[in-house]
Amino acid sequence: MSTPSVLLIPDLLKAGKLYSQIPNSGAVDFDVTRATTAYRTNASGVLESVASGVPKLDYPIGGGCPSLLVEPAATNLALRSEEFDNASWAKTRSSVTQNATTAPNGTTTADKLIASVDNNTHFILQSSIVVVAQIYSASIFAKKGEYDTIRLRMVNLWSPTPTAVYNLTSKTIVSTASSTAKITELSDGWFRLDLSATANAIAGSNAQLEVLVGNNSVLSFAGDGTSGIFIWGAQLEVGSVATSYIPTVAATATRNADVITKTGVSGFIGQTQGTLYAEVNLSHITTKGFFDISADSGNFYRIRTANSGTWIFRYRTAAGTETTISDLSISNTSTGIFKIAFAYKDGDYASCVNGVLRTSSISGISPIGTLSNIELGLGPVSLNDRIRAAAIYPTRLTNSQLESLTTL
Repeated sequence: MSTPSVLLIPDLLKAGKLYSQIPNSGAVDFDVTRATTAYRTNASGVLESVASGVPKLDYPIGGGCPSLLVEPAATNLALRSEEFDNASWAKTRSSVTQNATTAPNGTTTADKLIASVDNNTHFILQSSIVVVAQIYSASIFAKKGEYDTIRLRMVNLWSPTPTAVYNLTSKTIVSTASSTAKITELSDGWFRLDLSATANAIAGSNAQLEVLVGNNSVLSFAGDGTSGIFIWGAQLEVGSVATSYIPTVAATATRNADVITKTGVSGFIGQTQGTLYAEVNLSHITTKGFFDISADSGNFYRIRTANSGTWIFRYRTAAGTETTISDLSISNTSTGIFKIAFAYKDGDYASCVNGVLRTSSISGISPIGTLSNIELGLGPVSLNDRIRAAAIYPTRLTNSQLESLTTL
């Protein structure tokens, strides 16, 4: 197999720069733009804030090599995201002890949500959140105390009310209503709980985010006034999945998009033939852009998923015509590690996913102009997930080479 002209395995970085392994001259080191701080998981499994412009090398829980976390811009609409004792969070048959244990970011800022002695439900909620008629995701970090159950609800302006119940002992979603939900195990007993649903047409300015404490999956019970569950990092944002944590205090806060590009590198990109390779770790259900090479005119080859629910390879010719190849037999809802390759040549293309040849043809692609730019995790919709490796080969690899390259 030929040697790639560009190889990136996320590892070496500084503010504004992500270094490639090939070439090692610096000619194709990627420029990184993000004008805000952002969270990632470090090698110790702790959430860590990195400075503006610093690439987010995100480590898997339990150890292993990092991946490049690429996300769109997002705004946390929930105020006082770590201060549940604050009056911004109304208490119903519950109380909150502030700074009761170590939070996922290693600071002693996690609060304890305590059930009262009343034989009823016990919850906190934040009101007067401005939303519009589109999909939202609510999320919170939670850890067992004496109790082990949480219910998340998005109340008002959603009909019926999106709800999910999570049990931290069984590590399961007990039930959902009018929503999709996800539970992700982190380190030190912490979990992140997600809830997604679409606000209806009466959306306005009185949406509420509710967090309820339960026990053994029972939601209405008599507490003892001291027992509870630990919570931290509440978030409500536009989109079908929760993005990395965005802390707030008295006002909403925004994390800017990760923009990772390299321009003016036509000499490292095959112009009449070539191969794109991406290895990704997908954990979200959403539309994703993985990897682009493009010309200044806007013509491109692109690996991405589509709103139609399948993975696609798309290209635009010099004549401005966009064509989609959509027979990869992979669903947008797929999660896990995927190795993807797309080979092109005038009148010839092939694609391969995890060692299985998905598309092979001797027609259908024409040269699209001088390719000089590379984008990671962009396209029309940002990746919102993790890239483990990316490579460009200056030749159209054979079908057997594609199968070998992408075998897990």
